[in-house]
Amino acid sequence: MAALDATVMANLQTRNVQTDNQPGGKGYIRMVEASTPNCRIITPEIEAKLKTAGGNLPTIPSLDETVITTTSTDSLTIASNLSVSGTISVTRVNIVAGYHYYPAALQADMNQISEVDYVSQKNYECGEAMAKALEANIITNLDANRTQVWTGTSATLTPGFTWDAGTDDLDVTIAGQTSQPFHTIRNLFKHNKQGDNLLSCWDSMGLNRIIQEYAANGLYNAENKQNPFNIPFQAFESFELGTPPAGSHAQGHVIKNGAIGMVPNYTYDYNQGTRTGDGYEFGVTSAALPELGHQVGYLHRFLAVDDATTALTATEKGYMNATARHEMQFIFRYFLLNEWSEDLTAKPGHVLRTQLLST
Repeated sequence: MAALDATVMANLQTRNVQTDNQPGGKGYIRMVEASTPNCRIITPEIEAKLKTAGGNLPTIPSLDETVITTTSTDSLTIASNLSVSGTISVTRVNIVAGYHYYPAALQADMNQISEVDYVSQKNYECGEAMAKALEANIITNLDANRTQVWTGTSATLTPGFTWDAGTDDLDVTIAGQTSQPFHTIRNLFKHNKQGDNLLSCWDSMGLNRIIQEYAANGLYNAENKQNPFNIPFQAFESFELGTPPAGSHAQGHVIKNGAIGMVPNYTYDYNQGTRTGDGYEFGVTSAALPELGHQVGYLHRFLAVDDATTALTATEKGYMNATARHEMQFIFRYFLLNEWSEDLTAKPGHVLRTQLLST
């Protein structure tokens, strides 16, 4: 805790603590939260099992679509058309963060930073780090489960819209952006049998450019008659996508509402609030962790430490040699589940990655 040297109190000073927290931009988490209630793979039975699953994880049955061929005559030889079944495995993911603090170093006669302010800031920092990791995991999941085939784009029907089979992206040129591109994306989802109840998430700069165009041009645009950037489905922004790649001014994912869902998982000791004789306490937070927006499991330890094992400087310690330390660890354990797609290379899927090109 050497970084607290500057606020060790020599006389009465203000305790109005300033921070450089920069919240927001967790659009992929918010999009998954919006999609989860509509994710058909998460039945009440599956959700209940996953929330408390320990070692054994459930598998979910699936049936591949059988393409039935019709004929014009009946026959004593009846086509078998047998279905092929399979199982869908689920994967548990852990995101962990933690910190230490020394109560004696944060008392009113020792430091301008109070224990409450210090713990609040550390909780925020852990939530921010865990949320960034979760955003990255969701982006990786969507990229892995994005459709690899998409139909309906043509120079006459959807000018400016091109399917890039090399990157599995839907590219929209400047020409395609001048005539309500998001309505065209919605129409393409319907054409590919994915419905029109959609959600999307974009890089922050790209989405704000879209919003800026919308605000600047108003409902009706003198050049295009109607505002080309009117988005007919919910759009979120994420800081984790970074800046768009060269040649693009916006990138993101558009998904069928229900294409992905998330179920938090709290295993036995966290659910039971287990306490051990050596000072460890398990539990689940009563409130959501900042930025992450979800309750998390915690592991807390309160112990005595001597001079050799503290991280305190001489200035911070003052009269302290032996003292007490809190250790706090948070864990967000969860499952990401994707609506079943039997072959993303042969049939349009529920997740589309797209770029708005700059030319």
